[in-house]
Amino acid sequence: MNSTRVLLLTAIAFLTSSLATAASLDGPRGTLTVDEHGLGLTPRDSACPAIVAHGGPMWSLRLKSASREVLLLSTTQKPRQETSADGVRLVYDTLTDGTNTWKVGLTLHFRRKQDAFEISGELCNNHDGVMVADLACIALSGIAAPPETHPLLWPNGLGQRLGGGGKGGEQTFPYPSRTGTMQWCAFDGERGGLYVGCHDATHGAKTFASRFDPKTQRSTLSIRHQPFCASGGRWTLPTTVLLPYSGTWHTAAKFYRAWFDSVAKVRPQLDWVRDASGWLLCILKQQNGSVMWPYPSLEKLADIADERGLDVLGLFGWAHGGHDHLYPDYIPDPQMGGPEVLRRALKEVRRRGKRSIIYANGQLMDIATEYYQTQGKDQAVLREDGTPVRQDWQKFRSFGPVKCALACQAAEGWQKRMLELARQAQELGADGILFDQLGVTGPMACWARNHGHPSPAMVYAGERAAWVRRVADEMKRIAPEFIVMTEGIHDSVLDSVPLFHGCMVGVFTPTEKELLAGTTFPEMFRYTFPEVLTTQRHPTPMLNRLAANYACIYGLRYEIESRYAPDVRYLKEGVIPTRADYADILNPPNVEMMAATPPAEATRYLKQLVEFQHRHAALLLRGRFEDDRGFEFKGERLIAKAYAASKQLGVLVWNPTDKPATFSLSVPKARLASAAEPERDQVEAFSPLPAQSIRLLVWQKQKDESSGATASLKPGAKIQFTFPNLPPPLHAQARTNSAPAMLTALLPDNYTPEGRWPLFVFLGGGIGSKGDDASFARKLIGTRDFIAVSMPLFQRVFEPKQFLGGVAITVDDFETLRSAYRTMLAKLMKAVPGIVAERSTLGGSSNGGHATALLIAGGDEFTLEHFRQFYFVDGGAQFLAPFGLNATALEKCRLLLLRADQGHQVSFKPGLPSWDIRPSLDKIFDAVNDAARARGLDWTQVVMRGRKHGFEPEFHVVVGQWARGEKTNEVPPKPVTPASPQH
Repeated sequence: MNSTRVLLLTAIAFLTSSLATAASLDGPRGTLTVDEHGLGLTPRDSACPAIVAHGGPMWSLRLKSASREVLLLSTTQKPRQETSADGVRLVYDTLTDGTNTWKVGLTLHFRRKQDAFEISGELCNNHDGVMVADLACIALSGIAAPPETHPLLWPNGLGQRLGGGGKGGEQTFPYPSRTGTMQWCAFDGERGGLYVGCHDATHGAKTFASRFDPKTQRSTLSIRHQPFCASGGRWTLPTTVLLPYSGTWHTAAKFYRAWFDSVAKVRPQLDWVRDASGWLLCILKQQNGSVMWPYPSLEKLADIADERGLDVLGLFGWAHGGHDHLYPDYIPDPQMGGPEVLRRALKEVRRRGKRSIIYANGQLMDIATEYYQTQGKDQAVLREDGTPVRQDWQKFRSFGPVKCALACQAAEGWQKRMLELARQAQELGADGILFDQLGVTGPMACWARNHGHPSPAMVYAGERAAWVRRVADEMKRIAPEFIVMTEGIHDSVLDSVPLFHGCMVGVFTPTEKELLAGTTFPEMFRYTFPEVLTTQRHPTPMLNRLAANYACIYGLRYEIESRYAPDVRYLKEGVIPTRADYADILNPPNVEMMAATPPAEATRYLKQLVEFQHRHAALLLRGRFEDDRGFEFKGERLIAKAYAASKQLGVLVWNPTDKPATFSLSVPKARLASAAEPERDQVEAFSPLPAQSIRLLVWQKQKDESSGATASLKPGAKIQFTFPNLPPPLHAQARTNSAPAMLTALLPDNYTPEGRWPLFVFLGGGIGSKGDDASFARKLIGTRDFIAVSMPLFQRVFEPKQFLGGVAITVDDFETLRSAYRTMLAKLMKAVPGIVAERSTLGGSSNGGHATALLIAGGDEFTLEHFRQFYFVDGGAQFLAPFGLNATALEKCRLLLLRADQGHQVSFKPGLPSWDIRPSLDKIFDAVNDAARARGLDWTQVVMRGRKHGFEPEFHVVVGQWARGEKTNEVPPKPVTPASPQH
């Protein structure tokens, strides 16, 4: 029998009707006691704060009847104590206030689980006419954690670190909400601390509260639930977990993350989301009806985003009502151009390489709308008196406010409306939908009886997360790269939302003083969930260096906002507004910030930061945030954060002050590989860091030095692989030799292992190439930004006596092609860091175009996953028409067809007369063109006027321009001689 069981049995043997005798649970990290004084904890490590119970209530419970409310405390009860196989139970068969008794039972179960202690329980209400409205359990008192030595880590937004000063006052956070983003906190010391978490997989509503008493130098902490357990009902208390830990707070974060991963999954990141630099948030039409960006001006917005390096347009106020008006009706506005103009504008945005997110509010219903009058009243959150919970929104002194009711997130009609809006966004051509406020608002009681929940019930909790998940999953089925966003962040929706619109502590830029004080502590959420992405929040149409550098060092995606007419003038013309320009506006942008930095300077620096991150994308965009782990750093008033990727560690050092500063930095068992700044690609690593500047130091782990794995990965390097186990390529079969298949790649001249690099693959016509020379692919795409790749063609069986000498790719070759290319490209992607799907291009001339088209028409998953651009030079039509462009994945792709218009003489077999196949090809190409446009694909057709079948140099340039996203040349017609047979 173990020692814990002996202690428990001994305690029970002396137990009377009260808790005069303590029950103890021994664990590797400490001892938990339950006695008449409450709950105590004695850690093994003196660096961890103890809990010294002093007789305060271990729980409190509020009963509610039609006539009154009663507060009951644990201190007036007489529980039974029972042993269990893994701990001890306190059983309260009934509850009393000292005078009256209620048939309400409560069982609390205390157990040790590995290094931690858990408290769970169950509530049973058998008292007629009484409801258990709320239960604060467990309440911890006497926590020996003065803020000066053990500041409180609090999940308000991305996090806060509340220490120093010795002041009292209560801190609370409701979960899930923007002020309660996770279900854990910690009293964190320099060498150890105390973790307190609620491991509730249902993401139920709860409120954490903590208070420090300067007189006793002790803290309290409680977790309050609102079960609304009616007569005859039962309710399970979510598990509270206590963990004394040694070392830094990162132990606590990893502990919570391990539990989270056991009950939920973070939604995997799409390439385009992970690699996005940030967004330009723009209100097209304001609440008062003023139009600032009609739909045709989205192209200008793309220009503005380009100038700053931003990848995404966030389109607010895009519907007929404008921003914060006439919700939840979102009708494309005739005043701004109507639905077809909007579709064309969004298509152009995507052609420009940008993504677009369309706005919808996740909770507001304008009470003036027909929707509210006919449906919304039945979907609103109701108070106990039957009135709806309201919010009023006003942007202008001269207009509003707009009066709104809050929708209950459990109401089926509201959930249906949100799915309809997501589908509409996708059908219009957007890449995602933002449900505004949905990650901001905390739980509340709803007393409605027709929403599918008990009355009352806490809403804006688990049911909110459930419907967001259903919408995200349905949209993924319809359009795999479409995303759902929310404003604000909390971990209940991490399985649904890959990118958040920031609106909480940690995404607003702190002042220099706040930064250096460490009160704002974004490290808390970023380290717990390093793969989760959010934009910063910056309601101003520019970023100064402080705000831009803050986002960079913490891995936030950049944001600038265009909300009002003076913002538009600033972005279009560089006109710096004054306060008078915003006289009618209640919440203007930061005019002083705009005036302090010249517009051109703000634009330049943001673009440089984005390009800097792209050059080091493996670390700064795709790397794992490691906080201050893995390196040793000294630098007064400087901030240093690490990002890990594969065999590298990148440390960003930031000087937020107005003076140059020196620092020292070392990484154990690693060598310094490079040092760079946004404004200088090469710098002396340990030279003084200029004011308001960032520097990246990249360290290579020493064990990599002898492997040679990256020795050839230099700018312009040639990478070549031979595949003797693949079928012989078509080139070898036609030449009757045994040369194995090869893949050759040329790295761009600006290649770095940390960057992101699309592929550009050229497949030759006729019998194809050997795959041993990528110089022609490089000639097409240029020497920068793309990895040029050459691969051979493959056939299942080569039959030289067949049509066109047997070289033409046919449907029989699909499996052979897809298998060979998957093998070859997968090896390249494994060997070369930073290859991305975004802008990766696959295509070819004639027979190479046939091969490309066959992979698309056959729906090859590998091809459609790893490429976003496809081109066909007078080939592929027979596979693309009429239904070869049906793959859903093509909606996120760009396609280019170059077709000749002169005769093309072919012969079925040697000795047979030739015939002109061009008229037949024209019909097929026309059908492909019609199908692509009918589907609304990003489709470009170029007729090579006066050209015969082939690929002439003038059009080499066109393909390269198109692939790079540039405007393509207009090539003049050219007379040609009659065509000769080609393949």
